[in-house]
Amino acid sequence: MDLMWSGNGGRGGAGVRGAGVSPASSKPLKALRTGRPHHIALILIFLVGIASTESPPQRIVSIAPGFTEILYSLGMQDQIAGTTTFCDYPAQAKSTPKIGDMMNPNIEKIISLHPDTVFCGAWKWDVPSKLRDAGIEVVELKDAETVEDIMKRILLIGEKVGKKDRAAAIVSEMRTKLQSLRDQSANQQTHPKVYIELDTGNWTVGGGSYMSEILAIAGMTNIFQDRKEPYMMVTMESIVSRDPDLILSMFRQKEEYTGSAQWQAVRAVRNSRVLDKRDVDWDAITRQSPRLPEGIENLMRVANRTMQ
Repeated sequence: MDLMWSGNGGRGGAGVRGAGVSPASSKPLKALRTGRPHHIALILIFLVGIASTESPPQRIVSIAPGFTEILYSLGMQDQIAGTTTFCDYPAQAKSTPKIGDMMNPNIEKIISLHPDTVFCGAWKWDVPSKLRDAGIEVVELKDAETVEDIMKRILLIGEKVGKKDRAAAIVSEMRTKLQSLRDQSANQQTHPKVYIELDTGNWTVGGGSYMSEILAIAGMTNIFQDRKEPYMMVTMESIVSRDPDLILSMFRQKEEYTGSAQWQAVRAVRNSRVLDKRDVDWDAITRQSPRLPEGIENLMRVANRTMQ
């Protein structure tokens, strides 16, 4: 499984597998010595119950908008103690205590909120270790590389917060919607070649990104699908040579393309087929949350309208 979680052995620094079980483990031996075997069964049942039951967290801090959206979809709104400044969906998330942004969270603020679980990205940073040193369980999740990874993420968070059934229902509904979108896109009249621009400097996505899979679901083809990197910088010459039918931009406005002599060499710009951040609900697509089918449907609608 590509996503992972890790913790410090339990909530608040101590877990069932730690000091809570070891002292009791001497009782069965004492029962053997006293000749009362029926006590052994009762004690073993009790111990198994402790070891197999983990109460769901009551205070959660989310260090990413996508995690926040998943937690709300699981019905954990009353347990959310803090979120990032970028966490704005659903609207209720805007009023939660803020712990900074997802790349630079305020450790002291997080600790002051007394969470028993923190969800954060599995990156090369020291945030998880600092929180674990404070006795807080940390669940680290890698960025999704496929659409399936997004659903695994939802299932994993659901398991960690005691909402396995709800998470499974959400994923099942997502699968149904995504298949319906695949069926719709297969019957589209046009299947455009697309260039996605993530940021200045011609940052785009390759075949190793789940964004390429999303384009395929929507009936489009990433012009850099053959590149295995998930994210990369490309040259203007390579964009021109691959000549996309449609440009999807997450940061520029379309006027920046149509007003550029350099970009006039690209068919999509000459035909005014550019969708920018004002046209597409990118949050629903890039946050890797249950809103993904909704985001793809929105993308299909505006792209089809633009290609007519």
